[in-house]
Amino acid sequence: MYLSVAMAIQSRRANKEPLPADFSAIYEEHSRPIYYFILRYLSDATQAEDATHDVFIKAYKNLSRF
Repeated sequence: MYLSVAMAIQSRRANKEPLPADFSAIYEEHSRPIYYFILRYLSDATQAEDATHDVFIKAYKNLSRF
């Protein structure tokens, strides 16, 4: 699922769409599927939520690498 965020960023750049300054568009589009993917493995809603947020924090901090 992490790759889908990367692909969304690459797609926006390829189409010369600006990346949202607040990262909310990408988060809104991908957070729910990523959360449920993680939840299947962790079986704990709180841990899955934390891990989902960690995914997006890491993606945001590394935007320049995409």
